[in-house]
Amino acid sequence: MKFVFFVFILHICLLQSFAALNRKAIVERHNVILNDFYTSCAQVGNGEFAFSCDALGLQNFGGDILSNWAWHSTPPRRYVKPENFKFQDYDNDGRKVPYPTNPEGQEPEYRWLQHNPHRIHLARLRFTIDGGELAKDRVKIKEQKLDLWKGEVSSLWSIDDVPVEVLTISHPERDIVAVSIKSELLASGRLAVEIAFPDSSRGGIDWQSPNSHRTKHDLESETVEFERKLDKDFYFVSLHLANAKVENVRKHFYIIKSSGSDSVKISCEFSPQKISIPLPTFDETAALSQKHWEKFWNSGAAVDMSGSADKRWRELERRIVLSQYLLAVNAAGSLPPQDTGLYISAEETGKINLENYIWLGAHYALWGRWELLEKSLTWYLTALPQAQKYANMQGYNGARWPNNCGPDAVESPSPRGPFLIWQQPHPIFFAELDFRLHPTRQTLDKWAPVIDATADFMADFAMLEGRSNLYALIEPLISMSQRDANPNARNPIFELSYWRFGLRVANEWKSRMELPQNESWSKILGRFSPLPLDAQYYALSPDKINTYYRWTSSVPSQTGVYGILPGDGADPQIALNTIRRVAKDWQLPVCSGWTFPMLAMSAARTGQQKLAVDFLLNNAPGNNFDKFGHIQAGISPYLPGNGALLYAVAAMITGWDKDPKCLFPESWKIKAEGFPQGIAP
Repeated sequence: MKFVFFVFILHICLLQSFAALNRKAIVERHNVILNDFYTSCAQVGNGEFAFSCDALGLQNFGGDILSNWAWHSTPPRRYVKPENFKFQDYDNDGRKVPYPTNPEGQEPEYRWLQHNPHRIHLARLRFTIDGGELAKDRVKIKEQKLDLWKGEVSSLWSIDDVPVEVLTISHPERDIVAVSIKSELLASGRLAVEIAFPDSSRGGIDWQSPNSHRTKHDLESETVEFERKLDKDFYFVSLHLANAKVENVRKHFYIIKSSGSDSVKISCEFSPQKISIPLPTFDETAALSQKHWEKFWNSGAAVDMSGSADKRWRELERRIVLSQYLLAVNAAGSLPPQDTGLYISAEETGKINLENYIWLGAHYALWGRWELLEKSLTWYLTALPQAQKYANMQGYNGARWPNNCGPDAVESPSPRGPFLIWQQPHPIFFAELDFRLHPTRQTLDKWAPVIDATADFMADFAMLEGRSNLYALIEPLISMSQRDANPNARNPIFELSYWRFGLRVANEWKSRMELPQNESWSKILGRFSPLPLDAQYYALSPDKINTYYRWTSSVPSQTGVYGILPGDGADPQIALNTIRRVAKDWQLPVCSGWTFPMLAMSAARTGQQKLAVDFLLNNAPGNNFDKFGHIQAGISPYLPGNGALLYAVAAMITGWDKDPKCLFPESWKIKAEGFPQGIAP
């Protein structure tokens, strides 16, 4: 009976009717249209591979080609001995714990470990004119359109008043970018396409070192083939051409010229192995791409906000639609994504930033697209032995998850990253989402080893303080708010609540498997430090009692404990006081990215619906979504902000498991379908 009432309330709240939403109309009203050059690039891709392009449809003035398999480690020079890198010991209540943080006396090893492995920049495709570079001032952009429903970029422009039409797409399952070009300039031989291969063996893109890498080619066969060699690593590139041929103009540089036609079609595939199966034609790839994106948009959840009285509905809906597209292109592959996805390599190395994986991935569960998260989530299973090795090396039980790493899960040296701990409970959070969607024995068995090892580390990391006789999270650590330059944070509030959540769910997992509770986890939960207070508000940590006077330019992590987290250890009234105080006194203009969706969730969960929407649409520079939906937050695009937005919106539409109701203000008429219910903890 309770279930029937639950569903009834949700259907009223969501304003659902038997008529399905016109998903195509919702998506297409947010297609991106440009009439000039723009600071960021359009993208096509499939979550595993992506191609970004400028206003011409190729990469003359920006863009990159990245894939999840494309990583490289530079062999260290003879005097560099990474295996001899020494970790620095830090005191943890009397025991020495080694961290990879200090370059002193070992700078070459430190830098090598920071830089390796790093992502490979696979190639560049750009136009040439009359055998030379294409100057921007000779080009007039008529229109570039990112068609979200089809997943394709059409670019109309002219050079010296001669029109050029370009259509750019990506294959849904293979690492293929396909381009169709039409222009009289092709037939005359003036316009051509250059494919060039940089040296990215040291991270970044280097066009000035032609002898440090190798490109072998076969230009005579029906399918043009390239073999690339960076140190001891290889990758392969194949071209399928229609009405075109390839010439080698200099080392690593090739020109694709028309065979006399005004229309050229190019399919270009990248692979870590020699490509043995035929490349699809441009037309075949286009058909598959369109089918793929129509299936994507017709799957999972959708929301229509057009009936809202609040005029901001269009902007919020635009952000929602563009965020879905960006994350499907950049963050739906076999690895936890970096903050910039497959758009560009962050800090040149492109390493995984595991702390933000929750923002980049958890939204898929709430939007009914679990399969897009599951591809990368299984990384935890393969990375578990390395995480256990890391914990053991530091003298801890269980598995310690890195913050910044490559596919190998090895923590990258850094003065700050290794001290962050709020990524530790993430696999338990993800596993809980999985179980809520798939409450089966198979789900329990799959995640039990990861949950046990994660909870064992969390329990061992918590120290019993003699002066309080309570378990605490103590230095060395840097908190989620990252206000501390040194790793001396103690009992940071978000981590305290997340630790409670993780250990509680880990014991619930035991109960679901009909196993006894873990006594160590239960003991810690029973004597864990309380969440720090600043009068009737939550503080960042006990040593930051003057939170609302001195620390208001940091991440307001105290709001996350009753928002993205379900409030373990929190009091709802104090959480309400806190979000109101933050709205009043925090320096929101200096905040960015996922901060605003985190604030919105806290506001919505405490009954402040209007404030929640105001947070989502706050006009702070770090909450600005450009025309393609990219957030400018230090690095751009900052995709954790897009994922956090989607998670917040879904939670506000469906409510949380203990509060299943729509949390948008009455002026917002939300029509929604396809959202799984009761998923957000």
